[in-house]
Amino acid sequence: MASRWHLPLQGLARLAAPAWARLRAGGAEILRDRGSAERLPRGFLVFLLVFGAGMILISLVGDQGLIAYLRLQEEARTLEVEIQQLEAHRHDLEREVRALRDDPAYIELLARKRLGLVKPGETVIELPPRGEATR
Repeated sequence: MASRWHLPLQGLARLAAPAWARLRAGGAEILRDRGSAERLPRGFLVFLLVFGAGMILISLVGDQGLIAYLRLQEEARTLEVEIQQLEAHRHDLEREVRALRDDPAYIELLARKRLGLVKPGETVIELPPRGEATR
């Protein structure tokens, strides 16, 4: 049983076969013989031209076309940079966690800096913030 595309394809092959045979024999002969009844119909050539232009347009602009591909490549580069920045930040945080767990001097530094704690017997001298002139 022939598929529904079998018969139209046979007709197309019958139209194109003489031109292909002459093209193989000598392509210049086809260009010289414009009055031949064996050449492809003008409508078919227009269809091929429109179809080809449409395929080129779709390959450039479509959802999976060249422009979409380039946009995705740029997004991938941006995400790679962001991943590198986040990994560097994660390493800094891991280093700080290790210091908070294992380094008493770091804990003391943070307590002094953030909480304003002092050891017994120390005297605190507060200086005015920079930029303020004393009179």
